[in-house]
Amino acid sequence: MERLLLHHCCAPCSPSVLDMLSKDFEIKSFWFNPNIQPKDEHDKRKEALIVFLTEQGKELINGPDFSKDSWIWQNTRKNTERCKLCYYLRLSQTALEAKRLNIRNFSSTLLSSPHQKHEDIKFIAEQIAKAENLNFIYRDFRPFYYDGKNKIAEKKLYVQKYCGCSFSLEEQKEKKQK
Repeated sequence: MERLLLHHCCAPCSPSVLDMLSKDFEIKSFWFNPNIQPKDEHDKRKEALIVFLTEQGKELINGPDFSKDSWIWQNTRKNTERCKLCYYLRLSQTALEAKRLNIRNFSSTLLSSPHQKHEDIKFIAEQIAKAENLNFIYRDFRPFYYDGKNKIAEKKLYVQKYCGCSFSLEEQKEKKQK
């Protein structure tokens, strides 16, 4: 069975993606999400994922350490391109890790969320895959998102309330105020 490096963005997006891709690939799980702000939010999401993966008999490979500065540096202004920058940052690091581990295939649990921009994720990941001579595995897991989210909630693991970056946190606060 071929191997695949699966980038995990959070626990709620993971169950359905992991179940479905495991039918075709031996999955290695990878964490790299410097976009998640603040650090305690980053750590809560990572811990929930570790608990879930441990229950599944899986280990989590960690990407480079959390660095608030690297994310803020790339997103010093609110703009419409920030999500594309975020996808590129995380998916390119996933591809580099796949190459380091000699794994030819990679994908992301971002593809589970109905809140993410799938066309952008797919385009960016395919460009990275081409440049790195890897295979990006695209599947639309959105129909199964709430199954996974409910599975995580039933386990009483952390379920976040916003995308992750400081801008999405501000947007969430603004929505609550209205």
